[in-house]
Amino acid sequence: MLYLFVWKYGSTFRRVNMHLLPCEKCGKLIYYDGISSWGGNRCCEYCGSKNPHTIRGNPVFPFAVFFVGALLLFLFDPFGLSEPGYFFLIFGPFCFMLWFKAVLPFYIAQLKGHQMTGCQNFALGCLSFVLLVAGSISLFFVVLTMYN
Repeated sequence: MLYLFVWKYGSTFRRVNMHLLPCEKCGKLIYYDGISSWGGNRCCEYCGSKNPHTIRGNPVFPFAVFFVGALLLFLFDPFGLSEPGYFFLIFGPFCFMLWFKAVLPFYIAQLKGHQMTGCQNFALGCLSFVLLVAGSISLFFVVLTMYN
């Protein structure tokens, strides 16, 4: 395992594991140091590919689209809801999107064999429960305010 020392908090260094990922062109394992357009400069030493790891999706992009949509929703006011109604209309999908982007990958990792400790499982379960219940109740309040 290759280690990289990263500057952290002033004058201390911390050790970071660099992971091996397969090259998308030849399939050989090479060290991953980031995506080339985002600061990584790794090229495959086996096939010479300049971009062996491509980004499949930026995790921040759905949140940016969400907040732009929320801003447009506030500016144009298509539903005629009150301010609490719009809060619930925005908060419910935000909770679900946060669950899909932040919690679901941990459940997928557990299905693939990565085991977590009991405390981590409990915290993940609590966070998952809170996000899903808060999103559901929020959308339920939106339905109540729209039909009243």
